[in-house]
Amino acid sequence: MPSPRLDRLLFAAVIALAAAAWGQPAPPKPAPSRRQAEQALVDRFSPSSLTETVFLEADLNGTGRKEFLVAVYYVYAEIALRVLKMDGGSASLAAEAKNCIIAGMFPEITLVDLDRSTHPAIVVTTTQNHGEKVRFLFRWDAAELDPFGTWESESSGGRISFSLLNDAYFVDLDGDGALEIVNPPEFEAYHPGDNEPEKPRQYDVYKIGAKGYEPAAVFEGFDQFLGGPPKPQANTFLASSPGAAYRMTIANGDGRDVPPVTGAEIRLNGELVAGPEKVNANHRYLTIPVPVQANNRIDVTCTGPKGSALYIGVGPGKPARHGGQ
Repeated sequence: MPSPRLDRLLFAAVIALAAAAWGQPAPPKPAPSRRQAEQALVDRFSPSSLTETVFLEADLNGTGRKEFLVAVYYVYAEIALRVLKMDGGSASLAAEAKNCIIAGMFPEITLVDLDRSTHPAIVVTTTQNHGEKVRFLFRWDAAELDPFGTWESESSGGRISFSLLNDAYFVDLDGDGALEIVNPPEFEAYHPGDNEPEKPRQYDVYKIGAKGYEPAAVFEGFDQFLGGPPKPQANTFLASSPGAAYRMTIANGDGRDVPPVTGAEIRLNGELVAGPEKVNANHRYLTIPVPVQANNRIDVTCTGPKGSALYIGVGPGKPARHGGQ
């Protein structure tokens, strides 16, 4: 059992240590990380009703410096898009999306070099209630942030832009250096008891022009086939005009970040359309006339590095239904 004297000595030692610690300055707080500092800048420009954010750094002017923050502010399905210009430790509002509706959940931001200009496009992708994706495409002209590749519709408050893009692909289909948009059909819910026969799907193809994206073609079958070890892959589609002249468009790689496969064998309804001598890293773009029937199947076996891909579309080539902005 400790003696009273020992207890007093221990108590005095504790008091002495506490007094020494009390007189020491608090350790300095660590400096905020770059990401934390940018988050603080983004938060300053948040609309009062939108409390969640996602953002990324961007070089929007082609200077080689990421001088901008592209920020999406959201709560549930309400979304706003703003571009901030950074200047040292501060920022200013450079532009924001106006007269357009961005809707959906779980927004994501990506930058897409549509035409190898110095101004990449901004793509906001959201998830809809049915689980499908919708993309909202904007262009930055060093001053304004404009909807691009969207359809305009009249509204009681003026002209409001609504996105036409579903879970769209951005792919260079012809090797001209600019990306086409391949837009899959809009989600259609299936209701038990529906007796309507299945209809051909329509993938609208848009090509960039002087006034934005313009209708170029239609695919009734379209898919991405992944490179890697040889592995059979297949896609089926319905043709609206069996026996008519259709075209198969083959793009090896997307023309940007997705590399080409090193070789591929492509068959339509069991017939060889193209082999590795035509589809390889040195031969990347093909358009081939093909016969189609009511129900069709594309079989592909391709090899290539991880992340490589082949894009194949089949259609009659008629214009798309809608015009881009």
